[in-house]
Amino acid sequence: MTALLAYCAMSLLVLGHYNYAPFFDISFKIHLLIWIEAILAMILAVYGVLYVWQFKIKEKSIAKSIT
Repeated sequence: MTALLAYCAMSLLVLGHYNYAPFFDISFKIHLLIWIEAILAMILAVYGVLYVWQFKIKEKSIAKSIT
């Protein structure tokens, strides 16, 4: 899970393009690709965290039912 979150964080670094080039000097296609990558990285991070959280809740309920 740590590797997945690190991958998502690295994908969000693509937003750093806006620190080096003025907004209007970047073509529309590049803007589109930058934002698609950033949005998908956020979705993947949220999905990963929710998946692990759900797994831990199920694990605790199974442990309680056994004891």
